[in-house]
Amino acid sequence: MDGLINACIALQIKVSLNPSGPVETVLTVEGERFSLKLDERVSRHERELTAAEKRERATKEYFYFRDRYRYEPTGELVLRVVDAPYGMRSQWRDGKRKRLEDCLGEAIQSLTAMAAERKARKAEREERERQWQEAQRRREELRREVEAEQRRVDALLAESAAWEKSQQLRDYIAAVRGIRLNSDGINGVTEQWLDWAEQQADRLDPTVESPPSILDRAKDLAGYR
Repeated sequence: MDGLINACIALQIKVSLNPSGPVETVLTVEGERFSLKLDERVSRHERELTAAEKRERATKEYFYFRDRYRYEPTGELVLRVVDAPYGMRSQWRDGKRKRLEDCLGEAIQSLTAMAAERKARKAEREERERQWQEAQRRREELRREVEAEQRRVDALLAESAAWEKSQQLRDYIAAVRGIRLNSDGINGVTEQWLDWAEQQADRLDPTVESPPSILDRAKDLAGYR
């Protein structure tokens, strides 16, 4: 590990210890942090069963005995990158033809490749997020445009319906006027009613200015109901 640390320092790679959690060496390569562990490989050996254990195993379908294996250190060191990207080489060990200290150059090269891979994946995630945000923005913009257009259509239909009602009302007023003219004539009360009725037709008609009405003040009574 000292050899790796010295090599990293020579290459201006930041070396630190994990401030929390397990004791690990942390290398900052191209702005990316990687945790490294140096362990000694152990070998597992199965011990010989005692005579009593052999008899018990022969009489039972399922048999468990403690301390079945013993573990012995091998003196072989293993350097492992704890948080390496998936699919990339992340450990180096002592071998018959190559010692761990001879693999430090490969380890540093792999760490540099890991940093590039992590940056690439981060860039891909950010690009997907950017595209999602852009699609979300376009959907929201489309939603606002659709709602605005629907409001315009609804207003148009409402105005058309109001105009039809105003024309129907004017036809009715004209009929009343004709009936009165052909019968008793139009007196002051009838003339006043006809004027009032014409105002109501104008209030319905969206193509003319709406005359004032006491109905405009209905909203003032809303808080007293």
